[in-house]
Amino acid sequence: MQIASGRFFIDKKSLLNATKSLLKKWDVRPPEPEKLLVELSGGNQQKFIVGRELWHQPDVVIAAHPSRGVDLGAQEMIHRAFLEVVEQDRTVILISSDLDEVLKLSHRFVIINKNKFYGPFSKNQLNEKEIGLYMAGDL
Repeated sequence: MQIASGRFFIDKKSLLNATKSLLKKWDVRPPEPEKLLVELSGGNQQKFIVGRELWHQPDVVIAAHPSRGVDLGAQEMIHRAFLEVVEQDRTVILISSDLDEVLKLSHRFVIINKNKFYGPFSKNQLNEKEIGLYMAGDL
C-alpha cells in the first residue's frame, strides 16, 4: 500500500496478484479474483478467510470453529496451516467444540463450562472420557 498526501492508495496489481496466489494456494473455487466473497460456497469462503488472515503471518491467530462446515480436504488444509504457524513459534488460540480438532491441534487446552474454566491441561493429561466429563460439567 502506498501513502500519499495523508490518503491511502491501493496497488491494484499487487492486490490482484496476491489474491490469485491465495486462491491457488488454498484451492478456492472458482479461482476468480474478481468474484465477490459472498458469491463463493461456504467452504470456499472459509478457506479464503483463513488463508487471507494467515497471509499476513500474525504472531497470534485466534480462530473460532475454523473448520466447521468444510469438507475433509479443506479441514486438513486448515489444520496443516495452523500446525505450520505453531512450528514457526507463533501462537494459535483455537476455540472449538470439536474434540478431535482440539486434540489434534492443541498442545495445551482449557475447558469452559457454564462460565467455569478448567485447566490448562497438557495434550496427554486427560483422556477423552475425562475431557467429556469436564465439558458436560460432571467433574
